[in-house]
Amino acid sequence: MNKSELIEKVAGQASLSKSDAEKAVNAFIGVVEAAVATGDKVTVPGFGAWSRTFRAARTGRNPRTGEPVAIPAANAVKFSVGADFKKKVNTGDRAAEPNRRSEPANRQRKVGDRASGQETHT
Repeated sequence: MNKSELIEKVAGQASLSKSDAEKAVNAFIGVVEAAVATGDKVTVPGFGAWSRTFRAARTGRNPRTGEPVAIPAANAVKFSVGADFKKKVNTGDRAAEPNRRSEPANRQRKVGDRASGQETHT
């Protein structure tokens, strides 16, 4: 679901016009961004919590060359899922079904692998 689809769903469920729903979604995003940027934690009970976390500087490796690369210290955003949300995700018909996007993008495909779109040649 992208942002415009979210706005449509919010408009439908809250009986709002699309423009009012867009204002509400944008306001929510703005409030969360501003609060987390200043170091505050934003908690929506049952849904989750956003907070800022610090990542120390470290040395990584360029995957192509293996050469060390300095990664600077940075702040990052952390989202912790609430218990009710987690329960909804893990119950129902599709609870144990893997997400189509859950497969790593860098997975090596073999000749004949159905997921690669190639056919096995005998």
